[in-house]
Amino acid sequence: MPLIKICGVTDPETAQFSIDCGAHYIGIVFAPSSKRFVSEIQAKVIAEAVKKAGAVPVGVFVDKSAEEIMAMADIAGIQHIQAYGLKEDLPQQYSRFYVNEKDRLLRKDTDFIIMETAQPGSGKTFDWDQFVPPSSAWFMAGGLDIYNIGEAIELFKPTGVDVSSGVETDGKKDREKIRAFIERVKAYE
Repeated sequence: MPLIKICGVTDPETAQFSIDCGAHYIGIVFAPSSKRFVSEIQAKVIAEAVKKAGAVPVGVFVDKSAEEIMAMADIAGIQHIQAYGLKEDLPQQYSRFYVNEKDRLLRKDTDFIIMETAQPGSGKTFDWDQFVPPSSAWFMAGGLDIYNIGEAIELFKPTGVDVSSGVETDGKKDREKIRAFIERVKAYE
């Protein structure tokens, strides 16, 4: 069964519910332009709940320097980073989700490549017809939902799957969609 990341979680209750259903990672968005944005203090509360429940919080950052990311991540108690537009690398103590870097050499076994659209959180898939999966550990993201997750897993056999808008109704996380998505992924053990 692929690993499961529920991204864009904005409260500890939704994080707990997602983990109870089977999520391994919870994405916490630090991008002010996102409707899923949370402050460092909110992120700390969510991250603590995630770790207490036995899952891994992932900080999602857009156009921040390594120094800014480390400062925010340290306040929130987050060691796993998914960064868009990062030009430099992070120190070894941080695990990374490298975005759309197909041939990236991973630094450690907690690093992953994440393949998704150029517009993260848009609910759109990338061109699956032309896609060749990376040879290292990777997550598939971008437009995944309960209707296409089975096909995505069958076609590409990702290490993990990442969903955000695909488990939302009217821009808010929908518990029934979260449960259904995770159940569909679990069917591929």
